[in-house]
Amino acid sequence: EAVFGLFMVFAATLGFISEEVGMHFTIGGFLAGLLLHSDLVGTKQYERLETILSGVTSGIFAPIFFAWRGMNFRAEITLMVLYGFLVVYSVRFLLTVILEWDGKPLSSLAKATGLVSFGILGLLVA
Repeated sequence: EAVFGLFMVFAATLGFISEEVGMHFTIGGFLAGLLLHSDLVGTKQYERLETILSGVTSGIFAPIFFAWRGMNFRAEITLMVLYGFLVVYSVRFLLTVILEWDGKPLSSLAKATGLVSFGILGLLVA
């Protein structure tokens, strides 16, 4: 568990530094995660650290984060915003169909892809 403690101190330090230079503290935590690799701490320690971090994240931080976000969520959707989303997604869908159309049924579109395909970092920033 010493590697876990050292990594948490490292991540907190980078978070503090990024906050001091004017960025959000999550940038420092994200950078710490990018810098951590098996060559730095060894494969066995890396796998152990990954197991511990996964357990702590799934068991403690993720439920607290989503509960907190849910309690602070304020939805103010007007009809204008709703129509805007409808227009944007309809145009995006039609452009995809037109650009991918080859005369056959739309089998050329990749399966299991969505309209929003960027990674999990959006949850961190949210």
